[in-house]
Amino acid sequence: FLPQSLFLYFWDLITLMANLLSLWVCPFLLSFSYDDYSFPKIILGLIIHSVIDNLLVLNRAIIYYGEVIEERK
Repeated sequence: FLPQSLFLYFWDLITLMANLLSLWVCPFLLSFSYDDYSFPKIILGLIIHSVIDNLLVLNRAIIYYGEVIEERK
């Protein structure tokens, strides 16, 4: 995937929201209103997002000194 693609732009926004969810919302949900029904679904969604994000990072091109490098060596 090229770094300037529209898909990666939206994926990075989703990743930002997932990070905010895991850093701020989940501790409050766990501390104050633990719900056996919704909290495990949030955790499962975050785990699935992390796995997909790691696969995308492995296939993402990088820009190094103004040159786009698409293949891994």
